[in-house]
Amino acid sequence: KSKPRHSMLPSQNNRRRKSSVGGSNYGGRKSNAFGTMVLKNDPRPVSNKGFMHASIRKLIEFLSEHNYDHPISPKILSRPTGKDFQNILQFLFLLVDRNLKFGQKFTDDVVTIFKGLRYPFSISKTALSAVGSLHTWPPLLASLTWLMELLECHELESAKEMEMREENGDKMFFEYLRKAYQSFLCGDDDMSAELDNELIGTFEDRDAEIEEQTRVLTSQREELMAELDSMKNSKSSMPALISQKKDFQEDLGKFQDLVKKLKEHKETLESKVRASDSECNERKAELNDIQNAKARLQKQLDDQELSLEDAEKILAEQADVEKQQDEINNSRQEMEKMIWDIEMKISKKLENLEKICQKYNGIASKLKIVPKSALNSRGVDFEVNLNLSGFNSGRESLVSTNVKVLQKSLNSLRDSAISKTNEVKTESMELQDTVEKNEDEKAELKSAIRDMEQQLNELEKESISQKRGSEKEREQVAEKMNEHSQKLNNLKESDKSFENLESTTFQLRQIEKEFQDEKLEFDKREAELDTYISTTLVT
Repeated sequence: KSKPRHSMLPSQNNRRRKSSVGGSNYGGRKSNAFGTMVLKNDPRPVSNKGFMHASIRKLIEFLSEHNYDHPISPKILSRPTGKDFQNILQFLFLLVDRNLKFGQKFTDDVVTIFKGLRYPFSISKTALSAVGSLHTWPPLLASLTWLMELLECHELESAKEMEMREENGDKMFFEYLRKAYQSFLCGDDDMSAELDNELIGTFEDRDAEIEEQTRVLTSQREELMAELDSMKNSKSSMPALISQKKDFQEDLGKFQDLVKKLKEHKETLESKVRASDSECNERKAELNDIQNAKARLQKQLDDQELSLEDAEKILAEQADVEKQQDEINNSRQEMEKMIWDIEMKISKKLENLEKICQKYNGIASKLKIVPKSALNSRGVDFEVNLNLSGFNSGRESLVSTNVKVLQKSLNSLRDSAISKTNEVKTESMELQDTVEKNEDEKAELKSAIRDMEQQLNELEKESISQKRGSEKEREQVAEKMNEHSQKLNNLKESDKSFENLESTTFQLRQIEKEFQDEKLEFDKREAELDTYISTTLVT
């Protein structure tokens, strides 16, 4: 909640209070720009349409932001009534001072308040009595704009002052001490008491504002938590709404189709009514002719003298005519009943035919032959629609497409489809034969692979056994070499056996030669075995 606005109107305390820098507060401050002087000519382009539109837009924004409780729009502010102007001014004056009281004559209050606010231009009571006229509204709109800008300036200063106080409370207290000390030096006790009351009021306002903000935030938090709990507990209504929307859309489509059919039926009935009216007019004309003829005959009958035989003859003829008329009426009723039955049968047939057309169009759509631009249509329009309005009027055919041409195109499409089906079946049989042949070859290859794997396992076992035998022989030869080397070393170290050195050396060379021969033989056998294994794997 924002801090209550202090009154900007001059009061006795405001006029008596003097600042240490030689000025007064906002209400009693003497402006260097205006002062108490009233200017005759307004330098602003108040009659300019651009200026007026901009002022109206700013005024609407300001009133909307401050919760103006009356209708407001550019149309209203273009030529307002006296009541609209009074509502706006009272709202703005209450923003200046909430405790402001208005007298019985609002025009006097307006002039007085604007003078108190040091508005630099005069406002006449005559202009206030005719607000919406072309020559009085522009300056009054300019006065409203000036008052709005004054309020915005005051709000900005209050916000800056509040921000300064929140950021640095010591500075505000130091300012209070400075002013209080200055009033003490001047001996102004009223000023000191007023400064004390102002400081106390400032701290009370701040405390009240903080408490109010705390209450508001606590209430908002409780409301949000309650809303969050309700949202968590409640199930989402979106699936049900989506399903309901889908049902409504389907119903809407059905109703549109029904309305279309009813319109067509209405047109049919209207054409029948027009035909019946024409026939009725013809019948009325015939009836008038008959009545005229009857009147003439009656006149002739009245004029001439009738005998008893003539009267009886006329009565007999009249009875015959009435009998014929009854027969004609009965025949007419029977004909009308027959026509009604025929029309009902035709209506049912048309409904069945319409269902058949819809079924045909659905199948054609699945086969991709409708619409004309479909994949399998070949540029032919296969879609069939009923032309009920043209058929009822007798000017057009019932079906929108030439049935013979359509049947010929469908037969051609069927033959083509059958031909393609036979080709696909032939290709399928060939592919089946190929698959079976590949399966046989695959089985033979699997059998050959199993035989080769068995041979490979046997060769691996044989190679492993031969390698083990060769390694064993190598170990034996190595042991012999180690023994002979040990003997040779012993001989070299012993002086007693020096005589047998030559014979021992010869033996050693013989053993080395045998070892080399055996090694070459072993390497040769091993190479042959590797070659055999490789050849077997390749084949």
